[in-house]
Amino acid sequence: METGTIYLPTASAVALFKNELLGQMSDGMWENSRPFLHYEFWYHLNVVHESGCTPRVKTECAWQCKKNAYNFVALIPIVGERMLSIGRNVNGEWGYTEQMLRADLKSIKAAMKTVNIR
Repeated sequence: METGTIYLPTASAVALFKNELLGQMSDGMWENSRPFLHYEFWYHLNVVHESGCTPRVKTECAWQCKKNAYNFVALIPIVGERMLSIGRNVNGEWGYTEQMLRADLKSIKAAMKTVNIR
């Protein structure tokens, strides 16, 4: 059951969304967050890298989205090294910095905010 498509401007943002943030929403930092099953909408999105795009979500079922606000930057002290490793795997051994990580997290948050929750 696909809920739509999230467009992200960098390959590292795509990797972070798929390999870290979805897990944090469901089983990590926001595991017991309300409303119940808030992460399901995000799990069923098609994730697309569109270089340099304006981050956004296209969906016909925004009504299924229960939550669109997550403080991803709060993860940096906890799993920042792991997130940097994800970015480095995409961008080369030393080509990914904390500044780039923060920019990716900001673009993901911006995309998520394009879904209007009623």
